[in-house]
Amino acid sequence: DGEEVVQLYLHDRESALPRRYKDLRGFARVPIAKGETKTVTFTITERDMEYYDDKQSEWVIEPGPVDVLVGASSCDIRLTGTINIY
Repeated sequence: DGEEVVQLYLHDRESALPRRYKDLRGFARVPIAKGETKTVTFTITERDMEYYDDKQSEWVIEPGPVDVLVGASSCDIRLTGTINIY
């Protein structure tokens, strides 16, 4: 028996401003037995999609594709998907 930390990252593919490649937006500590499988659910909110634009002096959400990355760490991504912001 042990514990797995599941991490959720977002990557904005078409950001107008320089941003980190992967932004950590959530995590969960999951107790799990050896060989066991569990489902972990994350909710991505509007706030998770925002970043601060210094030129506009406000929080903004840019349209375009955003990669959703889930894994044990930023270097150990095990699941990916894409959402489109309109």
